[in-house]
Amino acid sequence: ETDTGLWKRYRTALTSWVIVTSIAQIMGYDYTAALLKNVALDPETKALKIKSQVTSIVGEIDHNDLVGVTANQHHAQVHTLNSHSVPTANVNLNSKKIINLLTPTLNYDAATKKYVDDNVNGNGAKALCFVRLTHNQSIPVDGYHVIEYDAEDVDIGGNFNTVTHRFTAPVSTYYQMAAQLWLDGQLTEKLWKFKIVVNNTYTNPNTMAGMGHAPLTSPGTDDSIRVWWTVKYLNVGDFVDTRVDQSSGSVQTVHGVESYPGHKTWMSIIQL
Repeated sequence: ETDTGLWKRYRTALTSWVIVTSIAQIMGYDYTAALLKNVALDPETKALKIKSQVTSIVGEIDHNDLVGVTANQHHAQVHTLNSHSVPTANVNLNSKKIINLLTPTLNYDAATKKYVDDNVNGNGAKALCFVRLTHNQSIPVDGYHVIEYDAEDVDIGGNFNTVTHRFTAPVSTYYQMAAQLWLDGQLTEKLWKFKIVVNNTYTNPNTMAGMGHAPLTSPGTDDSIRVWWTVKYLNVGDFVDTRVDQSSGSVQTVHGVESYPGHKTWMSIIQL
């Protein structure tokens, strides 16, 4: 069956509609293959939209599977959509070649009726966790100690563990990590050292370090704030925590108790 205008519709094995652009060529009686032009198919609305003017690539269609393509100027992904499935290949639009096969990354969001790529997620950053310390944590002088974040304001995907106080990377990509420590002030100077540690390994590049002296207190002041951040590539399954060491010669405190609005000690992680 053919519609007037830009779009043409074809029924594959009488099970579902497949819509292709008017420039596409349908090959074979049962339409087992079609030339698609940068389109994505919603199996519920049966709608395809051109996202940008790019070179066409070939997708396979049979009576069970629907094929959609998403792309930018230089890169495309081929998707099978029959069961809200996943990208199956990467296509280089310059060389017109499939460059690698993919593991599942595409998920169907029933609420928005959109496909969500876990790796790209709309070409934007995705907040994963914002956790904080809700008690005052004592820090001895015998080496580095993990900050015991115990409250999850945000934990998308359940990647943070309040028992181990670790964040585990859900996919292999770059992450932006930031943390703030609220330290107690003393009448004498002390040295604090901070680290974001990957996989419990104190080796470069698994350790991102920051350091600084807490200033001498003045009347009305009893705190010293330390904030630092980094961007780090993590492999899926890598885990991250933040640690602190101090060399004052006696037990010191990282503050978590909040007697006024606002957070004291926290960590934030964003997937880039």
